[in-house]
Amino acid sequence: MASRQLDAALAFQKRTFPAELIVMDRTDELWARKKTATETPTLL
Repeated sequence: MASRQLDAALAFQKRTFPAELIVMDRTDELWARKKTATETPTLL
């Protein structure tokens, strides 16, 4: 049973989509915030 579920999960991850269904539009909106000089590093 677990093997069947693993196979199904892997198949779901490897699925492909037709290029005509994938739309990417360039915007000026940032998807990640910019780091400021006053921020301290998270890893020391």
